[in-house]
Amino acid sequence: MFLLVILTLLFITGLASPLFPTSPGSRHALPEAAPRDALRYQPVLDYDMDSCYNVPAIDAQGNVNKGLGHSGTTVAKYCRDAEDLDDQNVYEHYFEKDIAVSYVDCCGHRHEWENIVVFVQDGQRNASFVSASTHQTYIRRNASEVRFQGSHPKIVYHKDGISTHCFRFAVEKDDNVENHKHVWVRGALVDWNGYPSTMLRDTMISAFDENRPKIDNELFGGALKNAVGNMIPDFDPYAEG
Repeated sequence: MFLLVILTLLFITGLASPLFPTSPGSRHALPEAAPRDALRYQPVLDYDMDSCYNVPAIDAQGNVNKGLGHSGTTVAKYCRDAEDLDDQNVYEHYFEKDIAVSYVDCCGHRHEWENIVVFVQDGQRNASFVSASTHQTYIRRNASEVRFQGSHPKIVYHKDGISTHCFRFAVEKDDNVENHKHVWVRGALVDWNGYPSTMLRDTMISAFDENRPKIDNELFGGALKNAVGNMIPDFDPYAEG
């Protein structure tokens, strides 16, 4: 039996402006609300210099982040404010935009969701393996191949070559942390049952049409299946999810 921890970070930035804010504005991350085991295995993140920070997708009043336009701007403009690192949520990592080529409206999009799944065998204190989303699929590594900070897997959000952004596993040189705080970042984790209300949670999920978070009931089982791959024989992601 496996305990599954799906982590995603919430986004925060200028909720008042749907396009290009000139200041970070107010931050409204939800309070952390997650069980002890989820917090124990929560990944810590860094972000390469050409990458946005994840921010809250919704605030406690139900205001949904409108994201940022991806045309006519650079890969990390307006979405890498130092303040974001102190006001995050985690449930699924939300980014306001994703861009492949600066100033070119090709392959980019408003709103980006990526996630990390940590698999822990029931009764064990250490993670068995970790899956990190890379666009529409996952890369998987046994825990012995993953760098940790204590019990927290180290993951980097980066630009994937000529493509858009996604997660990758940290390597030794990534301990030269590139975010504004120069430390591995852990946002406030919000569990499925940790939202201030189910209405707020449902509002957040339904607000995104083409690019929905994988915690959506219709998407969760399929995402979990992709995250597991062949790592656990006879695993039923739809029953477990």
